[in-house]
Amino acid sequence: VELNGQMIELVSPGNRLLEISLRTSKAETVSEIVIVRDVTHEVEVSRIKSDFLSTAAHELRTPMSSIY
Repeated sequence: VELNGQMIELVSPGNRLLEISLRTSKAETVSEIVIVRDVTHEVEVSRIKSDFLSTAAHELRTPMSSIY
């Protein structure tokens, strides 16, 4: 069973965004596993992509409105 990941932002050193997940294990020696993953790059790429698509849509809409 995997619990939903929680995001934590580290302000220093250098802003980092971490995703922390907890997974339970069926092994006798391990009951829970904590997974910490740096997702800073993925979040930044997603933000840049969204900004680009928003700008491109706006720039295409402007000439189209004058054509109509």
